[in-house]
Amino acid sequence: MKMCSAFVLLCFSLQYLKVSGGFDIKGNIDVAPVVLVHGGAGSIPPEYEEEKINGMKNAVREGWNMLQSSDNALNAAISAVKIMEDDPAFNAGRGSKLTILGQVEMDAAVMDGKQMEAGGVACLKGIKHPIEAARSVMENSSHVLLVGEGAGKFAIKNGGEEVGDDWLITDRSRQLLDEYLRNHNISHIDSEMIWTFEHLGHQFGHGTVGAVVVDTHGNLAAATSTGGITGKIPGRVGDSPSVGHGVFADNLSAAISCTGSGETFMKAGVARRIASKIEMGLSPKDAAEEALEYMKVRVGGSGGVIVLDPTGNIGIHWNSKQMAWAYAKDGKLHYGINVGEDFIEDL
Repeated sequence: MKMCSAFVLLCFSLQYLKVSGGFDIKGNIDVAPVVLVHGGAGSIPPEYEEEKINGMKNAVREGWNMLQSSDNALNAAISAVKIMEDDPAFNAGRGSKLTILGQVEMDAAVMDGKQMEAGGVACLKGIKHPIEAARSVMENSSHVLLVGEGAGKFAIKNGGEEVGDDWLITDRSRQLLDEYLRNHNISHIDSEMIWTFEHLGHQFGHGTVGAVVVDTHGNLAAATSTGGITGKIPGRVGDSPSVGHGVFADNLSAAISCTGSGETFMKAGVARRIASKIEMGLSPKDAAEEALEYMKVRVGGSGGVIVLDPTGNIGIHWNSKQMAWAYAKDGKLHYGINVGEDFIEDL
């Protein structure tokens, strides 16, 4: 029995060496760096495609510049996400989708693959950059996830910039909520009335931003941020701030950021499943495809993922109609939205 256990352990250790190429978890290998982002999955109206593409290009270039100056994967991932949080073309920070009461409640998380440190916030209000608030949780507390009022106060304590609804709420997000209420024959709703609403808690939707980065030492980082879904119950939390569901990073496997129907990503543990499949020997592309197919078969739902392994191999996959993505590698910027697209320009 002991010999059998030792053999299994040996095989597992050899598999790790196969996947990692023999590097150690602190990042002591030479890698061509990559900054890979997504701007959400689902059905993207044609009139919004250009602004999403431009926003992702800006995010990639900001992340790349940060990577060149700091050679730090986490700094680069956060810098890229902050650009998208400031851009109303995306459902994160400014432009976040609204709760059924017309409020903004944001979720975000970061993870550093070097030591598997992580931090997240959920139901965050009035903070300009939720992704920075998530980093504060990781670096300035022993917690992994803070929610609601505590998350907001902790963000402010650690230098988080406060903003009002005039910054966070856009005409587009108001229009989406108005359409949602009209479709359910609701002309007026207040904080007491919502609990009698027949369709309460059955809202679905997509929209997230994320970044995964590998630096020149093979260190990985992941960051995900979202405003959630239109018409959600106040207090609803999706997969984005949840480690192993919407975000994950481990130097021994991969960095992953997810976007899509958050509840199904949580049920299927998509981000951690992808990392596990890479540990077993699958490529980032094949692992992404397997995890999304598993989710679809077992619990339904749709969306997409971006994946990087420690040697810079890329996985981009979605089972929704579209997903906005872009990445920088070897001096080139790649991007696309529809299946089969891979537009390339100089970085």
